[in-house]
Parts: sequence; structure tokens; C-alpha cells
Amino acid sequence: MTRLRGRWLERPWGRMRVWEAGRGGAILLVHGLGGSGRYFERLAARLDGRFRIVAPDLAGFGSSDKPKLGYERAAHLEDLDAVAERFGDRAPNVAGHSLGGLFAALWAARHPDAVRSLAIVAAPFPSPDEQAVWTHEPEVPAAARVTVPLAAATVRLLAVPIGVARRYPPAVAFDYARQTVRSRNRTIRSVLYDPSVGADLEGVRALDGRFPILLEHARDDRTVGPDAHERWRALLPSAEHRVVAGGHQVQLHDGFRTLAGWLDGVAG
Repeated sequence: MTRLRGRWLERPWGRMRVWEAGRGGAILLVHGLGGSGRYFERLAARLDGRFRIVAPDLAGFGSSDKPKLGYERAAHLEDLDAVAERFGDRAPNVAGHSLGGLFAALWAARHPDAVRSLAIVAAPFPSPDEQAVWTHEPEVPAAARVTVPLAAATVRLLAVPIGVARRYPPAVAFDYARQTVRSRNRTIRSVLYDPSVGADLEGVRALDGRFPILLEHARDDRTVGPDAHERWRALLPSAEHRVVAGGHQVQLHDGFRTLAGWLDGVAG
């Protein structure tokens, strides 16, 4: 069975963990909020070497360093540039889950001539009109955080919800706890509520019809509602769209069957 192996990529802010597996055409995979590249372990197993998986831990998440950065979306996208340059190929397939689906779309819009296909799975849609909610960084109750020593520094991390710990693979649940309050809140604010994200979405709109695009939404998703899926459909009307049974983590729980089948069909 194909397994992910971790490598390090040096960035100006510190070390970025990148998970790899397989051979052939590259798939650049972007995890959701609180996740890590190891979220895609079961996809690597299902594809079983037919593609080369490249799945980074974004700055502030998973095994990557947790610097005191602003965690702006431009910085995350520049990190994905570095990952693609170091580990990808000239025309990667790109896919992301949840907030990673939005990052995947924004990254593809930066490189429209260098993308083979794009899959946006259970992704929220930006709501810049709600930015007033994020005028400050809220304090997290003590019951919802843990403090651990990292390289002589103290970093406040989020505790793992019981449902995550019970239902996720151990590595995924462990990495969920490694995000910091800062990386989580500022990433959300930058990619979902920053008014300037509207201009970036126009770049995504320009991708319509250029290469195969999948929009997937889970029917019982309680994290990202159907309105987000409809807004993605309006932005990318030529994309293939699928509504599947299950919740927000349906791909993880069914072994990425839907995404793997789509990738085999359009990018194999």
C-alpha cells in the first residue's frame, strides 16, 4: 500500500513539512482548516502510485513551524508556489478539501496555464461582508486549548474535539491539535473575510472552461452549507458538480473514492 513520506522545505519563516507518495503526474493537495497533508493518506493508498501525491502542511498547521506571522492568504499561496516548484511538475492537478479547496482554487487562478485539473471539495465561499466579525482575535477558553513546549517556546494549540479524535485516523486527529489559535484565526480571516478576496475570485472565474474542474458538496454537510456550493457553481458554471451522500468529511470516511475516481477519469 502506498504511504506518505515526509520531507522538509525551508521557507523564510521556518520549515514546511511536505508529504509525498507515488509516481507519475503530480497532484498538489491542500488540506482544510486544522488539517495537514496527512489528511490525504487514504487518497494516496487508493491511488496506489498512479499519481505523485504532494501534500504540504500549511504554515502554522501540522508538522510545519508555527511562526508569529500574519497568515495572510498571499503568504500561504506563495508557500504553495514554493512547494509546486520544488516537488511538483509543469502541469499539476490541484485539489483541496474545505478551506483547502478555496486555497486550491486561488492558487490555480495564479497559474492558469500550469494546471491540468482542479477539484474543489466541500469548500466554503468567501463572505467579505462579514469581516466585522473578525475585527479582533478572540481569546480561546482554557478548556478548549492546550499549551505545549516547542523548541524552547510556548505555543498555544487547540484541543482536539472528541468527535475528531474518535472518527479520524490517529495521524489526522494528532495533527488537528497542532494548529495554533493564531494560525487558525488569521488564516480564516484572510481567506474568508478579507474584502480584497473578491478580486482574487475574479481570477477563479476566469478558469471556467480552461481545464476539468470538479465541485463536490456533501448533502449532509453541517460545516459548509449548500449555499456555498451554489455560489461556486455560479462562479464556475462549466464545472462538473456532484452532491454526494455524507457529511463534511465524506471523502476521508469513504477512502476518497469519489475524488480518486474523478482524478483517474480526467487526469489519468
